[in-house]
Amino acid sequence: SMYQINMHNEALINAQGGICNRCKLVYNGDNAYIFDFHHKEGVEKLFTVGEANMNRRWSVLQTEAEKCILLCSNCHRTIHYENKCKKVTQSKTE
Repeated sequence: SMYQINMHNEALINAQGGICNRCKLVYNGDNAYIFDFHHKEGVEKLFTVGEANMNRRWSVLQTEAEKCILLCSNCHRTIHYENKCKKVTQSKTE
């Protein structure tokens, strides 16, 4: 149900400290939709921790979320852009 999805999402955000790891934006109870779970480099990503998968078992969600850092959507987009730029720069120097 949508209620369960929202409860799981909010619980995972709180378990991650409720704050963007980059800009320090704080989860205020009403802004869950702006937070993303970004998989740390080098971990095996089984699935995206997001609304589409929040109906999975709680233990499965927790395990996958522990592989992530909490970011606001702007910082998440920025990190992916910066990582893409690093790869382009590295390929030009090799």
